[in-house]
Amino acid sequence: MSVSDRPVEPEHSRILQSPALFAGLTSTAAQQAWGITEGAAGMVSQVRGLAQAVGLPHEIKNLTLRMPWKKLWPGFIPVSHRIFAQPEQIRCTPAPRLVISCGRQAVMASLWLKARLGDKVFTVHIQDPKIRTTRFDMVVAPEHDGLTGPNVFCSRGALHHVHRGVLQAAAASPAAAQLKSLNAPFVTVLLGGPNNCYRFTPTELAPLVESLKQAVSRQNVRLAVLPSRRTPPDVVQLFQQAFGAPHFVWDRSTENPYMAALALCSHLVVTGDSVSMVSEGAATEKPLYVFHLPEKRRSRRFRRFHDRFAADGISRPFIGQFDDWTYSSPNPTQQIADLIRSRLGEPDVFSARSAA
Repeated sequence: MSVSDRPVEPEHSRILQSPALFAGLTSTAAQQAWGITEGAAGMVSQVRGLAQAVGLPHEIKNLTLRMPWKKLWPGFIPVSHRIFAQPEQIRCTPAPRLVISCGRQAVMASLWLKARLGDKVFTVHIQDPKIRTTRFDMVVAPEHDGLTGPNVFCSRGALHHVHRGVLQAAAASPAAAQLKSLNAPFVTVLLGGPNNCYRFTPTELAPLVESLKQAVSRQNVRLAVLPSRRTPPDVVQLFQQAFGAPHFVWDRSTENPYMAALALCSHLVVTGDSVSMVSEGAATEKPLYVFHLPEKRRSRRFRRFHDRFAADGISRPFIGQFDDWTYSSPNPTQQIADLIRSRLGEPDVFSARSAA
């Protein structure tokens, strides 16, 4: 099923209150959501964004599996608390009403909680779980994954927690002070890192540096360059050497001004290795450029994602020139949250189909 198209925070776990009304739900201590990931920033952004949009108080839990289970696919792993490196993280006191998981290792936490709590918990997994989707109450997968099923809902781009309110708060945050020397407007450059499909060395990033230099020279723009945790140190050094003052290159020693940079910039350039960062950039509705890295192996998923965003007028390839255009940002997170709220409000929402 497809939903209709509509126009690095700290890693420790915390509970966040979000104002929302839940028709049909009794307000008790147990009415909370858990977001479970392996700790990767993109995964955390997706579960946090969806939990915030649903509106229940929520807690983010970063879980990993013990060896040898962390090396295996979910279908080969027993559903047991003994497989977790931090089993105390999933003690059900109080039990969650909603579990949102993302990532291969988080699959097992969701299955374990469902086996223990049964119909008392509604489980949602983000991305392809690599097992039968009917073992969850709902699976949310981006369109470019090509996943289908009776309880699968597809989103245009990745889910995330970026919206107008978050951006407005970030613009006035202490982290934004790091960008004041740029004398906005400026261009935010977001750097990802290597993965199974792309190398991320100074050799692959040198063309981006040269294209940015051309734009700086021709259009007199300033840059805020933000590496991620995945960005190799030699790539960070490459940008530091290429873009000193009056530009800003975050050295990862201070608070990450990521959200402030999204909020205050006029244009964005994002490396194409990260679906999450491109999707978050699109939430700003500012001109969004993608620097396409050479593939070390063919990826139909990445190509489908980038082709869809380009066809919808959201993104353009970066070739050393900044132009202006407008588009309506996809809002998949709120659409999926509305679906979850409607399911939680139905007395017969929980079915036995998620049993193994």
